Amino acid sequence: MTPLSVGLGDLATTFVNGVSYGMILVLVALGLSLVFGLMGVLNFAHGALFMLGGYIGLAVMKLTGGGMTGFALALVVAPLAVAAIGAGLERTVYKPLYETEPIYQLLLTFGLAVVIEEAVKYIWGAAPPGVPPRPAVFDGAVVFMGISLPYYRVFTILLGVAVVAGTALFLSRTRFGLIVRAGVYNTDRTATLGLNVERAFTAVFGLGAFIAALGGVVYIYRAIEPSVGASIILPAFIVVIVGGLGSFWGSVIAGLLIGVIWQFAAVYAPVPAGTVIFLVMIAVLLLRPQGLLGEAEVEV
Repeated sequence: MTPLSVGLGDLATTFVNGVSYGMILVLVALGLSLVFGLMGVLNFAHGALFMLGGYIGLAVMKLTGGGMTGFALALVVAPLAVAAIGAGLERTVYKPLYETEPIYQLLLTFGLAVVIEEAVKYIWGAAPPGVPPRPAVFDGAVVFMGISLPYYRVFTILLGVAVVAGTALFLSRTRFGLIVRAGVYNTDRTATLGLNVERAFTAVFGLGAFIAALGGVVYIYRAIEPSVGASIILPAFIVVIVGGLGSFWGSVIAGLLIGVIWQFAAVYAPVPAGTVIFLVMIAVLLLRPQGLLGEAEVEV
C-alpha cells in the first residue's frame, strides 16, 4: 500500500499516530538533552528509567484498582518515585563521571541500564505483565473534519505539549532555571558567582527522570516489558542527535519529526521503519552535522 492508494483520512490517522509516538520520544529525549546540555553525560540508562516509570505506574494502578483514579495516581506517583531514584543516582553514580571520557560514561550507564532491567525482572518477572483495562474515558474518538482521532492519542499529544511548555517555562522564567541555563554555558564561571551548580545538576537529572517516567506511564497501554527501555533509547538518541546535542527545542522538533516519519515508514515504506530513521539521521549529519538547531546547549 502506498500513500497514493489511500484516502486523506488514512493519511491523517497515520500522521496523528506519528505525532503521538513522537511525543513519547520527546518525553524521553528531553531528559537526555537536558542532562547532556548541563553535565555533558550521555546517559544510556535513561531508557531504563522510562521503563521503570512504566512498571511503578502499573503497580500503582493495580494497587488502586485501575480505572481513571489509578491511572491519574500513576501519572503522579511513578514520575516522583523515579525522579527521586534519578537524583540519588546522580549524587552517587553519575557525579564521578563528569570529568571522564565519554567511553567510560557509556560503559557505566549501559551497565546501570542492565542492572535496572534485571532488578525489574527480579521484582516483577521477565514476562510482560498484565495491564488493567484502559480507563473508559479514553474509549472512543473525537471526530475532527471527518477524521477520527482516538481519545488516548489526543491525550498523549496534549500531555506532551503541557510537559514541553512547563519545562520551557521552568527553564526560562524561574531563578533555578536561569542557574541551569547559566551552568550550561559555563559551569565554572557560574560556580564562581556563588550559584549552586551541583544542586542544579541533581535537580536537572531528577527532572529528566521525572519526564521519562511520565512517558513510561503513558506507554503502558502500548507495550510494557523489561526490554522496553532498551528499545526506546536508540530512537531517543537519534532524536537528540538530529535535533542537536543539548538543544531543548531541537529535541522537541526532532522527536515529532522522527515519530511521524517512523509511523509513515511502518505503514507505507518497503523497508523497516528503523532503517528509515537511520537514513534520516545520516542525511541530517551530512547536511548539518551539529543537528537541526545547532549548538549543544539548552535553548528555550
